[in-house]
Amino acid sequence: MKKWAKSLTILAVLFLIFGIFIQSVYADKEELEKIKQAIKEKGAKWDADETSVSELPDDQFKMMLGAIFPTEPSKGAKTRTMGVTTPTSLDWRSNGGNYVTSVKNQGSCGSCWAFGTIASAESLDMIAHNNPVIRVKGKAVDPIDLSEQDLVSCCSHTDAEYPGWNKCDSCLGCDPYWAYEYLKTTGVPGESCFPYADSNTAETPTSIPCITTCPVLVHIVDWSVLTQGVDSLEGAVLTHPIPVGFNVYSDFGYYRSGVYQHVSGVLRGGHMVCLIGWNNNPPPEGKGKNSFTPPPYFICKNSWGSWGESGFFRIAQSETGPDTLVNFGARAADFSLEGLAPPKLAKPAAVVTLWGSIKSSY
Repeated sequence: MKKWAKSLTILAVLFLIFGIFIQSVYADKEELEKIKQAIKEKGAKWDADETSVSELPDDQFKMMLGAIFPTEPSKGAKTRTMGVTTPTSLDWRSNGGNYVTSVKNQGSCGSCWAFGTIASAESLDMIAHNNPVIRVKGKAVDPIDLSEQDLVSCCSHTDAEYPGWNKCDSCLGCDPYWAYEYLKTTGVPGESCFPYADSNTAETPTSIPCITTCPVLVHIVDWSVLTQGVDSLEGAVLTHPIPVGFNVYSDFGYYRSGVYQHVSGVLRGGHMVCLIGWNNNPPPEGKGKNSFTPPPYFICKNSWGSWGESGFFRIAQSETGPDTLVNFGARAADFSLEGLAPPKLAKPAAVVTLWGSIKSSY
């Protein structure tokens, strides 16, 4: 009897799990159909489908985010409004070369704030040294690869050193201001010295200790907060890709391609990405009766692997600003090229003579 009772209990548990799974699948399908219908009704220009992110449970979806935005204005950070004239379009992946490093995957750690910041710092360094991505035997090779784990493990604060700044607590999320200040006060090493571990989980937020022996590769002198206007963001990106934040709603997880506009769903949390370009007058896309003209958009590099448009996404400029639900441009920052300090290497860079000119081996 005991064996039969045990078997029945196991079967009951399996049926319960199977039932929950089926219910979850149907719920996801139902939400996807609602999003597709909302896109159609609102005339949005993007495609929704099942993705690696949309299939995640709510708690795991939230761990793909991690940017903490303030509820009140912050103090101690300089604000800057860019007022320069910009071209109709710009994409740092093809601006006299590719100055955007390969897309990465933050995994189950709420470290988007680190990835958005590091992606911007990598592009900044490449532009400053005129050192774009190259291709070797058809494969892209990044000239620099900085450590996100350094920010995750070393840039953790819970004090009130700067009034109005929120906490920075590893995989549990961070106010991006801390990451910017860390680039200024400390700088970051290379990925090879401090590789990304994706193991600072919510249960053990400090499981990867900070490594202080890695040589710093990029170190900025200063940074400033950008106002959230479209012109201001474009003016900053004209110089180099920048980190930007925004609110993620559940429909964003279903983004497959096109120009994202929020159409439905609940708020999941704050997210940080790298803004690499824009197009204010995009040409028509599609063919025949499926042809359409996208709205003006920004181009962003994400940190969710191949999700979206091969790791990138486009977002309508109409989602910009604190008066919108998406709040695109939150915590955006400018790292001026003039403020880029010389790289701190473990040993002085060797100098070689090449056809009578002097070049650094860096």
